[in-house]
Amino acid sequence: MQNQPLRKSNKNIIKTSLNPTNMKVGICALKSLRDGRVILETKIKEDIELLCANTNDKCSQLLEANIQKNRNPRIVIYNIPEEFNAGNAEEIISTQNPELMLNAGEVVSKFTYRGKQNDMNMVIEVGPIHTRKNST
Repeated sequence: MQNQPLRKSNKNIIKTSLNPTNMKVGICALKSLRDGRVILETKIKEDIELLCANTNDKCSQLLEANIQKNRNPRIVIYNIPEEFNAGNAEEIISTQNPELMLNAGEVVSKFTYRGKQNDMNMVIEVGPIHTRKNST
């Protein structure tokens, strides 16, 4: 519980120096994490950008503001042939699955690895739209 004063001080810095009520920004939640970081949640993206800009301007020596970005989901393809590699994975997947209607750059091969039975597996990163298409 040694981070308790640090968490409270970060909240107080945000409340006093930024003063979201004067900026007319609606904050849904103000959460303190164990490592001293603070999460601000808003419903409108413009409010998040305004808070981030003001935090970096007014409190740059004390706090650093980052906007969280969504990650693309990763899919593991098991037991792939030896001729698959990171360079031709997107081309092979799009030719074998024309119903997905993939555009260039939507499937990114991250890495390949060997399983316990010495079979090749590949991890790919796809957009969220294609994971919904594949799961139905």
